[in-house]
Amino acid sequence: MGALQQCALHRRASCLLGCAVFLIVLSGLAGCAGAPHNTGVSEMTGDPDTRAFAGASRADAVNQELLSLAVGDVGPIPDYRIGPDDSLKVSVFGVPELSDEYRVSASGRIIAPLIGSVTVSGLTVNEAEQLIADEYGRSYLRNPQVRVEVTEFRSRRYTILGSVGSPQIYASNRPVSLVEALTLAGGIADGAGDFVYVTDRVHDPETGEMLTRSVVLVVDDLLLDPVNKNFILGETAVVNVPRGGFVFVEGDVGSPGVYQQSRTTSVLTVLAQAGGLKWEAQKNNLRLVRRDPETREWSVIEKSYYDIRDNPENDIPLLHGDVLVVSTQPLKGAWLATARAIGAMIFVGAYPF
Repeated sequence: MGALQQCALHRRASCLLGCAVFLIVLSGLAGCAGAPHNTGVSEMTGDPDTRAFAGASRADAVNQELLSLAVGDVGPIPDYRIGPDDSLKVSVFGVPELSDEYRVSASGRIIAPLIGSVTVSGLTVNEAEQLIADEYGRSYLRNPQVRVEVTEFRSRRYTILGSVGSPQIYASNRPVSLVEALTLAGGIADGAGDFVYVTDRVHDPETGEMLTRSVVLVVDDLLLDPVNKNFILGETAVVNVPRGGFVFVEGDVGSPGVYQQSRTTSVLTVLAQAGGLKWEAQKNNLRLVRRDPETREWSVIEKSYYDIRDNPENDIPLLHGDVLVVSTQPLKGAWLATARAIGAMIFVGAYPF
């Protein structure tokens, strides 16, 4: 082996040895600096595949619960109210010539023998039975016994919008509850928000007047208390499941980017989603940049990571559009820049001939 080759080998070996020693020392410094504040948050993964899986898991869990409620017994649902185009079978006990089947007109009436026009739209079956019995009892029958049965429900059209499996207009010939409507629409989609908005037209139980109803429900409340939260959709119902909001995380975190915002999103939870704080992050000064929706002016909220980590009650709920900025600690940033520069020089010096 020539002298020139031996010199090159010695130089490469020396460079490799120096690189190894430097990396060991640098690892020790990093461990000493970061050990007192190791909370486990920085070890959480924030890769896109994991975040997508987490979102899908929530949607899958909600949809499974919706399906269970739709096919199971969710408790009593308010009585159905008769409407235009329904078919009614009216039976008067002992008087077959007064018994017949009627189609409710667009104005909500039926034409019955002897008593003529009777408005039944907006009434429950029991209320319609009592009304018809009263009409016959006034002049024609003594203590009449009337039975009303809905043999064909009117064709109901309702619209499902937003983050659901199949947003479109649906038609049904029977009453449909909110839970069932969401299930038939394929359930909520990934990225759906926490709320469901319903607008429909229903009859006032006292006056029979058609009124517009607007309801805002939290999805979790609907699942936890279907007996009280679930209800039959009224006429021309529109069900909207808006997408959830978004928050932005930038700076020294594992995976800076855009994350879905919900009612439970806070500084701590979004940091965990973003892969946690890096070693060089300035943990004593997290900055939350927020824009006022009314004045459109920006404000900055400064918070210590240790303060909210050690006192969860100090954690800050995040709103749609919030930006969480994690700056670099100057000293650690300088160490990191120096380490990278030296590492680059060592790598160049150790490059084989």
